Amino acid sequence: MAALALAALLLAAAGFDLAHRRIPNWLTFSGLLLGVFWHAVTGGGPGLVFALEGLGVAGLTVLLWMAKALGAGDVKLLGVVGVWMGPVFLLWTLLGTIFAGGLLALIALAVHRTCRGRMPLAPAVVLGAACAFFWLHLKLIL
Repeated sequence: MAALALAALLLAAAGFDLAHRRIPNWLTFSGLLLGVFWHAVTGGGPGLVFALEGLGVAGLTVLLWMAKALGAGDVKLLGVVGVWMGPVFLLWTLLGTIFAGGLLALIALAVHRTCRGRMPLAPAVVLGAACAFFWLHLKLIL
């Protein structure tokens, strides 16, 4: 259930990011609150700790925001990933996002024949989370 909720949130964020070049706060904050609530209700104290550990690891991405490598919405979106799926999943998502972002940038460069500033990162987060899910839960990626 958590993976489905996260998938819906990520797809909505990617749609907003592609259309408006931003991820709305109402989406990220509601995703964070719902994730914490979900884990607290379904897992009790350990579930709450799990969600907060994921959020804590996501908090480290603020360093990437400070270095201007990520936007604030991207940091909050990664917090949503951490809250819903935990710190290990988040780390794999970050790794997948790096590769997916690079691939999407190369595709954009090939299509437009020029660098066009900052690109929306939420689609890369979607692909990174999908890779993390397949790797950790289905063992389909080698």
